[in-house]
Amino acid sequence: MVESQERKKADLKKLEKNLAKAKTYEQSRLRQLCTQEFACAADALAALKKFEQTLTWHQLEGIRVKQKAHYEKPGKPKRDTLPSRITYCPQALLTLNSSVVTIHQHGTYAGTLDIAV
Repeated sequence: MVESQERKKADLKKLEKNLAKAKTYEQSRLRQLCTQEFACAADALAALKKFEQTLTWHQLEGIRVKQKAHYEKPGKPKRDTLPSRITYCPQALLTLNSSVVTIHQHGTYAGTLDIAV
């Protein structure tokens, strides 16, 4: 194996490109998940946890569930009107998992070439 600075630069550039692509894709998926309404808060949290397990380069922070009241009639409800049903929407922020990125940036394969003899 031979180490090369040019190869390392190319590998890091490719990593940055892949991270940007992954961020766009995962933000889109998270946005879709956050628009879904769940019957209870536990279901919403479970959906976020399941989503987080599929992430490779990212992690979720600020995980919370927002309660949303639904009323029978459209418009602003009167003060004493009770909601007909309540749904729960998951909310979270997508952040880069720095430990995984650091491993790939400073890993043993960044900048190395295999030369067969």
